[in-house]
Amino acid sequence: MIIKTATGKAIECDSVVQGQQFTGTIHIHTHSITPIDAYRIFGDPEETATLIVEQEGEDPKEYNGYTDIYSVQKSPFYVQNPNEILIWLNRP
Repeated sequence: MIIKTATGKAIECDSVVQGQQFTGTIHIHTHSITPIDAYRIFGDPEETATLIVEQEGEDPKEYNGYTDIYSVQKSPFYVQNPNEILIWLNRP
């Protein structure tokens, strides 16, 4: 699965899901970038204005307006990879 930012950066992800409990959120799980890179990329509203998720065999999903980075943390769900992080984005 790949997530592409508005400026064309492509990041390999393990999952991208809309928040169930908190509306207006998306959760990105990845081990392909560091937490510092995550803040640099996803902390830039110009990068996150439009996010497109591409997964083999599925139509691309587009997320618009998730420009507020809430947190970047070690992922509590993908413990098999010690470098897995969770990026939490909100709509302002």
